Amino acid sequence: FAGAFNERLLDRAAAERKADQQLVVIGRRGAALAEERGLEIAGNFPMATHIGGVLGVTRSVAERLAAFSAADIVFGSYRQGGNFEPAIRRILPLDPALLAGAGHQDPPLHHLAPAMLLERLASEYLFGEITRAVMESLASENGARLRVMESADHNIGDKLDALQRTERSVRQEDITSELLDVVTGAAVILTDMG
Repeated sequence: FAGAFNERLLDRAAAERKADQQLVVIGRRGAALAEERGLEIAGNFPMATHIGGVLGVTRSVAERLAAFSAADIVFGSYRQGGNFEPAIRRILPLDPALLAGAGHQDPPLHHLAPAMLLERLASEYLFGEITRAVMESLASENGARLRVMESADHNIGDKLDALQRTERSVRQEDITSELLDVVTGAAVILTDMG
């Protein structure tokens, strides 16, 4: 009931995918669609059906991506009114520009070696980016589902109105026919009497 949500995301992923990149899909429908299109899937994770399930999905995906040196994520970027746009974001390797804006600041208070601190911060950043993408996709999918359901409701309302108009018209024709039968019958009786 989500309209072309999965199709649009998969179209974007297929258009951006390079020959050496593996495809990992979140969600059963997206995975089934990828298989129908003959795309090889390197991994599949169930999509969260509510907000409480997002962190579990994120953890699973982050664990899988930890083995990769490069990764892009394609997701439904939520737009106002239940709309979305397929978006792509590079999440690995980390963009050096993330550190460029730091400038000269006091070093953070920590008890970790700099390499370990950077690794953990990078891991948290990756987790945050995946969480953001999963949350936006969940909101986008639910928005798309809502739009499809509203459209179906509108179509049902239109069909119901048309059927009610037809019913009134048929009923009016029946009443008119019965009245004509009564009038004709009365005229015949009056003619026979007179």
